[in-house]
Amino acid sequence: MRTPRPDPRQCPRFVKSEPCATLAPCRRLDTAAAMKGMIAKPSDRAAATGALIAAAGGKMESFYLTTGDHDFTMTVVTDDQTRMLASLMVAGASGAVSGLKTVQAFTAEEFMAAQKAAGAIAAAYKPPS
Repeated sequence: MRTPRPDPRQCPRFVKSEPCATLAPCRRLDTAAAMKGMIAKPSDRAAATGALIAAAGGKMESFYLTTGDHDFTMTVVTDDQTRMLASLMVAGASGAVSGLKTVQAFTAEEFMAAQKAAGAIAAAYKPPS
């Protein structure tokens, strides 16, 4: 069952004027050694991954094992990208995964703010000639 994205009205930004959590999908490839381990001793990959994300202060919103270019995809909510990057480093250093990729997701409101900021910045920018 798919976990719904958090309601933006419940985001701290609307309650306490704090920055909203970041929604970051992440994908990875399992290494050959990890696949051998899964066959020899099946384990709950979502639980292990969720514990790593929680240790970094994030919340794993969804976790799906997939076919195609990546072996799984997950969506994580965090307000600390540095700690989330650190958790990806830990996962990569373990040798269990390779090819980790993240994508930053923005709400429509965040993108609107970026567009407005770009207009102000563009007025001050002079391209090199």
